[in-house]
Amino acid sequence: AGQKVAVISHGQTFLHCSAASLGLLGYDKDGNPVHNPVDAMAALPDSHPYSKIGVGRVCELAQDVKDLFVRSGIPMHGSYERNHYRMSPIGVFKPAWLSMDTSPVAASPDDVKTWGKVLILGIEGFLDFFAKFIASGLGAIGVNTEIRNISLPELSALRSGSTEKMRATNIARVIVSEKNIEDVALRINIAVESSHADTVVMPAVFGLSDPLFGVRLQSKLKCRLMFVPTMPVSVPGLCAKGRFESRFRQIGGTLFYGDTVSGGEFVDGSLKSVRTLN
Repeated sequence: AGQKVAVISHGQTFLHCSAASLGLLGYDKDGNPVHNPVDAMAALPDSHPYSKIGVGRVCELAQDVKDLFVRSGIPMHGSYERNHYRMSPIGVFKPAWLSMDTSPVAASPDDVKTWGKVLILGIEGFLDFFAKFIASGLGAIGVNTEIRNISLPELSALRSGSTEKMRATNIARVIVSEKNIEDVALRINIAVESSHADTVVMPAVFGLSDPLFGVRLQSKLKCRLMFVPTMPVSVPGLCAKGRFESRFRQIGGTLFYGDTVSGGEFVDGSLKSVRTLN
């Protein structure tokens, strides 16, 4: 509307801990998974925030959220009209509304069987990836799995230090170039050929500043590739946060991070200005 807008934030957004998926209404009051969020919202009590806003308005806003991701250059899978299932960092499938395109998702847990044989591919020295839990979760629904690690020479400097250096965000800062993509793709393809896998699941440690990194990597592979979010801090979440910030600034917004509103000036009942600690 032509207004100058500032965001003042004391802390970080939830995206720092995001599992690359968003929920709208995942479970009913009895703990059963919700398949159609719109129908489930209509059955909520009047005291629920969705009921107060109105189901129609919630659906409009939900579509706005997906459009915001797309406008910011972040491809998303899903719709408010029907939940899908996404894999958690420990291999549990949970209902979700929106998921980033490279996330491990399926229409239902049974549909995961269409992935064929799954190669769970870790990275040597990276400890925040729970391959055995993921294999257990997939095995429980009848999926054949195999666990392997690949070694990336580009990470030798990180591996030679403390284990604290081998974190998802640090790896994502190293693996950025087109040559890096070629190297990673070569090692994945070698592992796929020897394991006869149909699908590869890896930790989400790539694409800190490029949400299309996974798409470019996928184009060089002989199988389907999906990224499981690691325990926080989240590389996909930070990537989304960066894209939102860039777009906000691009259209004229101003960000004040690490600051707190301490007071304001009211004139005739209207807020005219705010003061912050900084």
